[in-house]
Amino acid sequence: MGIVRKSVWWRSFASGALGLASLLGWQGASFKLEHLLKKAIRETGLDDFGPEHFLEPLKILIKDFSTHNQTDTLGRVVYSQMILTSLKNRLNLYHVLKKYPEVEKVPIRAPLFVIGLPRTGTTFLQGLLSQVSTLRPLQNWETHQLPVPQCLATTKQVQQQIKTAQAQIDGVNRLSPEFIKAHELGTMEPEECNPFLMSSFYALLFCQLVYVPDYFQYVFASNFGDSYTLHKKHLQALSLNREEKTWFLKGPAHIASLAQLLTVYPDARIVFTHRNPLESLPSMASLTAMIRMVCLPMQDSKLIGPGMVEHLKQMLEVGYQTRDTWPLGATPFLDITYKKLVSNPVDTVHQILNHFHIPTPDGLGEGLKSYLAQRKQHRHGIHKYTLDEYDLDEAELLEKFKRESDLANG
Repeated sequence: MGIVRKSVWWRSFASGALGLASLLGWQGASFKLEHLLKKAIRETGLDDFGPEHFLEPLKILIKDFSTHNQTDTLGRVVYSQMILTSLKNRLNLYHVLKKYPEVEKVPIRAPLFVIGLPRTGTTFLQGLLSQVSTLRPLQNWETHQLPVPQCLATTKQVQQQIKTAQAQIDGVNRLSPEFIKAHELGTMEPEECNPFLMSSFYALLFCQLVYVPDYFQYVFASNFGDSYTLHKKHLQALSLNREEKTWFLKGPAHIASLAQLLTVYPDARIVFTHRNPLESLPSMASLTAMIRMVCLPMQDSKLIGPGMVEHLKQMLEVGYQTRDTWPLGATPFLDITYKKLVSNPVDTVHQILNHFHIPTPDGLGEGLKSYLAQRKQHRHGIHKYTLDEYDLDEAELLEKFKRESDLANG
């Protein structure tokens, strides 16, 4: 057994109170499918979830969570809320599509995606690119789908979505206080586009908070369902009657579904980030332990690493396969090393813009320098981790991730 990590001291009291409430009839910790669907309908006032094929992966996800995780009442509440948020996003999206059919005619031209194994600098690069005025970042609060296109939203609706997003961030930071050292969240900060995929219920981020191995393999076997079709519709709802800019998005999970991404966005431009796996993988294991602390009251650190390595290896192999079979004359890819990104971030941004022929706005250099001055590394504390803590073997990692290691050092 490795280091047993325990959650915050007050968790047992909070979970006990919620457990008592459940005994008295409160259903906030219920994982019954019918209850979750009815609750989403009640909270949105909408009842059209769109095509019902999302129900099968949702059922598998719920069963997997209950089978493979030893959690408490609070953990059940948190994970059910995560599912509920995705159900509400889905209801709001299909309401928008039905009431405003012009949304699906909005073009999403040549979006820029930053992908790579987790902890390879994708978040840092995303923040840098958010300073490029010719690009359109996705902000955290925008991942909560409004029941109208954003251009028609009232101030009250926007403020409510921002409030909801902040409440979720506060919840994560309270239940896992160390998390901010590894990954800072903010309602107005650039965010991964995973919630758009999650509204389809074919999304690997559901596997981040807890251990759901059967669901993970089901999503792969299903070729990620219609997740990118819905992803695009979310972007269209945000883009209606807005100034057209190049969307730039980020998510390590896109590696596993690169073929599906490029099917929906055939003109997409892809930035691949690469870092020494002896650095990125233990960092990811540590981050996984931190984020799982939100739903799980305690965990053995040595059980995290091996499973994470196999999942990431599978994801990366699928991504490389898509890259290797893509027509050479039309390759949309650019490789960026973590080493170069950290040592020369301004030049890295210019390299990306030049490579993809994206206009460079005036004053970008000064803007990037100002951003970097405000975003010093380790400003919330140092994120510490080791290979041994998560039962990771150096030789094994170098063998399994040889191509990634070569690219990171190249």
